[in-house]
Amino acid sequence: MIVSLTNLTKTNSSDFYKDQCQQVMSLLKQAYLKGENNSMLLLARSKQTMHSFINAISDDIRAELDQSKVELKVIRVNSILLNSETKILLKLGESLRLKQHQQAMAAKAQFHQLEMVDSIKRYFEENPGMAVLFVLEDIDYYVETTKQLLLYKILDMFSYLASDRAQVRFVFLATSVKHDIVDSFEKRIKSRFSHRMVLFYEQKLETFTDNLQVIFNRLLEGVQSEGQRTRVNALQSIVMGDATVNALQDEFDQGKNYEYLCQMIRIALSGMDRAIQKKKDAPPHEQIQQNKVLEFLGASYKNALQDFSNLKQLAEPVKVLENLPKYSLIVLIAAAKCVNDRVKVFNFETVFQKYAAFMKTHQSVNIKIDKHTFLKLFVDLINQGLLRSDSGAPGEQGASTDILNVNNKIGLGFRERDLAVMLEEAKSRHNLPHLIMGWATYQ
Repeated sequence: MIVSLTNLTKTNSSDFYKDQCQQVMSLLKQAYLKGENNSMLLLARSKQTMHSFINAISDDIRAELDQSKVELKVIRVNSILLNSETKILLKLGESLRLKQHQQAMAAKAQFHQLEMVDSIKRYFEENPGMAVLFVLEDIDYYVETTKQLLLYKILDMFSYLASDRAQVRFVFLATSVKHDIVDSFEKRIKSRFSHRMVLFYEQKLETFTDNLQVIFNRLLEGVQSEGQRTRVNALQSIVMGDATVNALQDEFDQGKNYEYLCQMIRIALSGMDRAIQKKKDAPPHEQIQQNKVLEFLGASYKNALQDFSNLKQLAEPVKVLENLPKYSLIVLIAAAKCVNDRVKVFNFETVFQKYAAFMKTHQSVNIKIDKHTFLKLFVDLINQGLLRSDSGAPGEQGASTDILNVNNKIGLGFRERDLAVMLEEAKSRHNLPHLIMGWATYQ
């Protein structure tokens, strides 16, 4: 139940954003079924919203195209991971099988536009049933670290192909969590997106609670016994009760988003789960009478919800570290070392480079984390509040807006001096290599 509720915005993103979904689907269908190309900019308050929406929309349009015998190729490029124009271009060339250009691209960090146009045109002529969805995620990082030349050339190439009446089914989607990112675009790029922006900012508490109800309905459809049905109904009455809705309303009025509300419920349910486990392990005279179980569950959940702000600020940081996966803990240690070293720029790249430098000089440590995995772990730590933006507390509106911006400064979600103590108390749980433990605790 906790998993279903926690993943609410990941697995049901199209239910939360029906109007936006229709806009994007309409553009994709028009481009793919008529043999056209187009571009669109998607803006949201959180990266999780964008990531889950892209996953959902890719599946939905693929299902639509299957009926028309059109094959969809999705090319997703994260501008933080592929942090140069050469790498992005190589990814596009590799995906469209433009092998004759790839060596030149790698060697010269450039390409001959007319030659590539011919190659792309030939690719679609040889694959008439092919449609391409090119997604440039976190475009703000790309915009801030390049001259935007490649982006213009890619858009220009496909505009030229369209004017040449070539059947090129190509849609370029860019995503960002910066509401003013368009102001950073070069003029000739800005014009491509000026009338094709979809905003994922409008959120309603009613929409959130409606989707909670949908989850409970699905849980009830899958029950196998009357006892299980009773438990689901009991949980529903607690989670959908007035106390919960009022608490959610208070947070929502302060600008919190759907993901934050899901996290509230997850933490409250986890607190209730711990209270249940404690009672199960208690002596018989301290256990709960059957007719008092629902009352106990409601009180435990309400207390956990009231203590949410304290839990969010890591009232029990040792317990948090004990439950943290080993690789996530290593990412957190790398971030803490950046704080300890008083680095001038503290962002994702800084943390990853700190980790990479340590691994380069300590190759005997047999723990390898590639950049893509490191980024996912980094974002997870932000969502858990273990890393935060200096521009605001985790979950506040605007705090996550620029969290991976190359110029944004982040910080730890706990006091730096507490890390060594927490690691010492949690070391039996993780069994970290001595070199990493030494690196973490050395000042």
